[in-house]
Amino acid sequence: MNLEHARHFLRLSMAAYGWPFVMYRYCATGFFRLMTKVTCCSCFRAKTTMVIEDNCCLCNLAGVKYMSKMRGEDILFASFRNHVFELPFCVIADHKTSNIVVAIRGSISLRDLFTDLTATSDRFEAEGLPADTTAHKGMKIGAEFVAKRLKQLGVLEKALNKYPEYGLVLTGHSLGAGVAALLAIKIRPSYPELKVYAFATPAGVLSREAARLTESYIFTVGVGDDFVMRLGVDSVENLRTGVIQTLHASKLPKYRILLNGCGYALFGVPPSDLESTWRDDSSIRAPGLSPLLGHREIPTVAATTEAALLSRDISVRRFSKTRLYTPGRILHIVSRKRTKAEKKAGTGGPSYEMRWATAEDFMDLKVMPRMILDHLPENVYKTLDTVLREQRDNASEII
Repeated sequence: MNLEHARHFLRLSMAAYGWPFVMYRYCATGFFRLMTKVTCCSCFRAKTTMVIEDNCCLCNLAGVKYMSKMRGEDILFASFRNHVFELPFCVIADHKTSNIVVAIRGSISLRDLFTDLTATSDRFEAEGLPADTTAHKGMKIGAEFVAKRLKQLGVLEKALNKYPEYGLVLTGHSLGAGVAALLAIKIRPSYPELKVYAFATPAGVLSREAARLTESYIFTVGVGDDFVMRLGVDSVENLRTGVIQTLHASKLPKYRILLNGCGYALFGVPPSDLESTWRDDSSIRAPGLSPLLGHREIPTVAATTEAALLSRDISVRRFSKTRLYTPGRILHIVSRKRTKAEKKAGTGGPSYEMRWATAEDFMDLKVMPRMILDHLPENVYKTLDTVLREQRDNASEII
């Protein structure tokens, strides 16, 4: 499991988005790019690919073909059924890496949003997991749907019988990454050698002990300030509490906060404003304080009593009962700032730094300028491409 393969499987993850992703990436020319791949009146023609719930011209399949650069006969199965808890996915014979690839689509529709928002923890059972394992409820149901569809149609068995020397890889971006991880856990007893390449996986997927057990076969890649990698019920509640406490502590009217915030985003925060904006910390009665206001941390333990849920103190009113984490081994890639010596000499250096992160590193939901851009799959792909290109250039210079 390496970055070269990660970039390749990310392309297949993007392909699972179908024609909407092609139109999004190529607003002016997307229609013409798809026209070379569509099959007009496909309902009257023989098809080499088993396709479920695509339109008459197989536009979604055309998007998969275009983005994946795969031949039609190498796309063994494609399901574009999109309902709540039911995600589109495709099965591809990838001859470049000698793998059967299951690519699961991420969030793109309102129905997917409902799957994302069903974020309560639910009991998750699979062979080899601790008895008290819990998982994101929406993703768990989505993984069960994909597993049921694959088993009913015998897709994986047929594919691996056709290519017996091939391995099995599951991949996805965002919601698709979380579902791919849970699906891998469920089917791994039947396919012990499978691997998962997950990109921008949400934070609240799996309980901690179970997440540790997946580090040997799940490879998670995250970029910069991606907010989805920090998105969970617990982190959202912490952000809500921090925002409300900060508003209560501010001396300014709320409209001034909004206007000043726009100015701060563009020009930074003047020291005089930091001295005159906040009230005295002693005036805040909430038990948890924002990092701007004090050193006490926002409570992270879930409130389980009815009194806490009905409390007027917003910092005590919590709905998350179990904290969930990102599965797999996490590679975090961040932009690197040039050192003073590099700036003075006019030299460059690698554009990005990489580190092995832990799931605990993504517990705080941060509001940052690139929090959305770093989540987009094309930007993740561009980052991986840049890292690999710079590694090749450095290797050639050394030689």
